[in-house]
Amino acid sequence: MSDAIARRHLKALRDVKSYFRNRKAYSRRLASPHEGWAKMLEEVDELWEEVRRKSALRSKAAMRAEARQVAALAIRFMGDLCE
Repeated sequence: MSDAIARRHLKALRDVKSYFRNRKAYSRRLASPHEGWAKMLEEVDELWEEVRRKSALRSKAAMRAEARQVAALAIRFMGDLCE
């Protein structure tokens, strides 16, 4: 992996970490794998809505924000339900 790619990935990880730390909604644990999956699917659907826009209307910032939410919820799923 090139240094430039590694830097972009580390930036994304820092972005997810910052988002995760600042979310008050994550104070309650996920109750079950089914709840976790439903919440994750909702976030993935929101990302999909942005991805499938025509390229002229697609926003990289919006895609990044939605992808960050998916990643943060995946971490929450792992921490709440897989430990």
